[in-house]
Amino acid sequence: MPAPAQAVAPARAPLLLLALALLLGGYGILWGLPHLFDFAQDSVVPAGTLAQMGFSFQEVTAWRYPPFHFYLLHVAFLPARALLLLPAFGENPKVAATLFILSARLVSLLMTLGLVWCLYRLGRRLWDESAGLAGALFFLLSPVTLYYAKNANLDIPAAFWLAAALLVFVRLLQEDRPRDYALLGLLAALAVCTKDQVYPFLLLLPVPVILRAWPAPDRRRKLLLAAAASVIPFLLIHNLLLQPADFWRHVQTIAGPASQPWQECARGPLGQIRLFLETLLRLADAWTLPGLLLALAGVVLALRERRDAAPRWLLAAAAAYYLAFLLVVAYVYPRFVLPLMLVLAPFAGYALVRLWRRPGRAGKLLAAALLAWVAIPGLMLNHAMSEYERYDAQMWLQAHADADTRIVFIGDVRDMPRFNAPLDPQPLDASAEALRALQPPPDLIVLSFEQGAAPDSASYRLPSLIRRNLGAWGRAKPHAENPFIADLARGRLGYRLAARFDSPGARLIPEVAESANRTILVLRRDLP
Repeated sequence: MPAPAQAVAPARAPLLLLALALLLGGYGILWGLPHLFDFAQDSVVPAGTLAQMGFSFQEVTAWRYPPFHFYLLHVAFLPARALLLLPAFGENPKVAATLFILSARLVSLLMTLGLVWCLYRLGRRLWDESAGLAGALFFLLSPVTLYYAKNANLDIPAAFWLAAALLVFVRLLQEDRPRDYALLGLLAALAVCTKDQVYPFLLLLPVPVILRAWPAPDRRRKLLLAAAASVIPFLLIHNLLLQPADFWRHVQTIAGPASQPWQECARGPLGQIRLFLETLLRLADAWTLPGLLLALAGVVLALRERRDAAPRWLLAAAAAYYLAFLLVVAYVYPRFVLPLMLVLAPFAGYALVRLWRRPGRAGKLLAAALLAWVAIPGLMLNHAMSEYERYDAQMWLQAHADADTRIVFIGDVRDMPRFNAPLDPQPLDASAEALRALQPPPDLIVLSFEQGAAPDSASYRLPSLIRRNLGAWGRAKPHAENPFIADLARGRLGYRLAARFDSPGARLIPEVAESANRTILVLRRDLP
């Protein structure tokens, strides 16, 4: 006899959630490929020549990151390495690099599925099945999640291990099972050994565990087990016993050249206010302003109930992350809010369910509208990554230029369309003097801007408008625009616009992925 529909639906819902995560996370996973390198900033895969040569990860990361995820990538790259033994793959640097990029992206996608599952289980433990599903869906639909789900960065892997640790932490507080002490220690070590920036989350997690276990002698052994399960993997992964100099070099790198040059906010009170505001704007970009308000409403509801200490400890861990990481580095990138989103997503799911369950239809309609509002930017980013504007720019160049066309580009080649042979573009310094020094002058100039940074561009999103009108107060250094670029783009230096390429729906996509949402201008020299 088949089970009643109401019993079957909850069992199917988590599977449908994972299927949706696979669909949305996998859609557009081939963006920018095939290529010699990954368009995404801070990608941890080798470039074409390194992929062919049997690379060292130190060459790729320059000691910025811990080693654990690279151990996993060594395993994930085995099929790609096998294919490189075949001449059709091994003799082409672009194909070789593409194999490694795609392999690393697939690892991120699998970890996204695990991350969504952990959030579902976390919300279910804190509240109920519906809150777990809503919170996981709320996290999945964010454009920040969907962008990094299909990229070879360390942000999703670190978030996965952190989410698993938070789930075990809540389960430990609720059930006090001995194995969870060791599992929490292990997962915490794996999270930190994937990306150091999550360490502040783990500063406060031991506090309630110690307070709970210390009065009972039999529980103190569990604390020792948790400590051993954390410290031993950390020592082994970093190879601290045999090569402590490598770990020290990593620490020096992340404390210096990997963070100091990027500081955006000043160290004084104004800088701290600006950093806090920038963090809120990044969260609003991640979820839209109504979505962020929904998450904050869930926080208020949970704090008012006071039925369980676990939600308060999760919020305290998020506050520690802000104080011990963001406040220290003094800048916030979109991916830096992923750990904050992890904590806030279950609260948003709880608020959404509370709104849905209000009597009458108004609550259900408003809840559905809010979820749709949150989903639209992420879906538009997915569309932009599959219909990449650089593809159109590349096709235009191939149709309008040849080996005799003199082409220069201003900026990082990572931000440009693919310049396939026989095109041979050259980099140009962003100055009028450098342009005048080129004789004969170039026929075409290619410019690439972050969406919204191009001349005459605009955004319809409130966080973007606020960010661009904050001015220079609280900044560590003034942000000065190069007048040469603006004059060149506006046709004042002997070049006129030949073609412009924007992402589909560019003005509605939040500032979560500068490499996936660009404006490309091709300028042609005016003939005398």
